[in-house]
Amino acid sequence: VAAAARALEVSRPFAEEHAQVLSAELPMDPLWADADPLRVEQVLTNLLSNAKDATPAGGTVTVTTGLADEAERRWVSIAVADTGAGIPEAQRGRLFTPFHTTKEEGKGTGLGLSVSYGLIRGHGGTIRVESAVGRGSTFTVVLPVQG
Repeated sequence: VAAAARALEVSRPFAEEHAQVLSAELPMDPLWADADPLRVEQVLTNLLSNAKDATPAGGTVTVTTGLADEAERRWVSIAVADTGAGIPEAQRGRLFTPFHTTKEEGKGTGLGLSVSYGLIRGHGGTIRVESAVGRGSTFTVVLPVQG
């Protein structure tokens, strides 16, 4: 997914500014999702920004793309993983709710994940989150394969 490479390119200076490692595991052959690439880039840029905010200096943010087979369909999978503080289980159920934020006051609007979720759902996909307090979080965008 070219959108992943573009989102990484935009996010790299911010990661370097915070002494974080930004890495990517992208396949050699392009993956094509049945989605608007600008909207996918918008979602990934938001996820990368959140990962940067959650990850301490010296931490790592990794983007991984690949294919997945689920429910008798092929999907493009794009994961953004960080080595940040993680998200407590009590907050995970509200992450995609408008105006809900885990950031300190004045640092976030609580709209980024809600808008991202709506954009991905509008393209027939979903966003999943896995997190462990003290170890980090992984947000995975899953979109239908083009064609």
